[in-house]
Amino acid sequence: MSDVIMTKSLAVGYDKAVIKDINIEVKAGEIASLIGPNGVGKTTFIKTVSGIIKPISGKVFLDGNDLENINLNDRAKYIASVLTEKSFADIISCREMVSMGRYPFTGRLGKLSKSDEDIVLKCMELTDTVSISEKDFTKISDGQRQRVLLARAICQEPKLLLLDEPTSFLDVKYKIEFLQLLRKLSSDMGFAVIVSLHELDMAKQISDKIICFKDDKVDRIGTPSEIFSGGYIKSLFDITSGDFDETTGLSKLWQEK
Repeated sequence: MSDVIMTKSLAVGYDKAVIKDINIEVKAGEIASLIGPNGVGKTTFIKTVSGIIKPISGKVFLDGNDLENINLNDRAKYIASVLTEKSFADIISCREMVSMGRYPFTGRLGKLSKSDEDIVLKCMELTDTVSISEKDFTKISDGQRQRVLLARAICQEPKLLLLDEPTSFLDVKYKIEFLQLLRKLSSDMGFAVIVSLHELDMAKQISDKIICFKDDKVDRIGTPSEIFSGGYIKSLFDITSGDFDETTGLSKLWQEK
């Protein structure tokens, strides 16, 4: 597998760096989960990789090409994002929302071809959203909304998919279904995934590699078995009361005597 994304000595932030010296690689078909304390900079990292904000220093490479040298339209053909979105002002159908994923390919008029329409339908079939295609996107459930946004993202036929806390507003059932679907699509379609997650048990199950942020640096990168061992998670999150079960990835409110 080739590297889809590689960062070299990357520092991210706004006025100043919140995370420095980030050196990671994610290959086609891999899922890399970002974990770490709240406010450590996971969202800032995702926005930097997507090109929404510029690096403080260092580089992001996509298939060996410097992100800064890739124009916005070509970036949209390469990178798709599912960011944390909760409110939408405009009335739009789910099918129209998914169709937006084809806009980088439609030219100035934004008119979808028959081929574009076929891709939209295929992506809605893959995400089980055909039955709600004409429903108002603002009126569907959170679980349905995330599947529609995922359909829009894969409609771009990306090589890299970025997701920022995609399960935050979902019930447990929909968290599981969404991450199972993400795992299957990444494997079947061959795109790389970088996803930030709060649910450590799910990060443990879904990830090929886990990138751990703490303070102003990448504290550790490894496979789930490497990260969830030796009491590392307790150290990463400064857990001083209760306990953490590395086998399941779940916390305990108290230690058994």
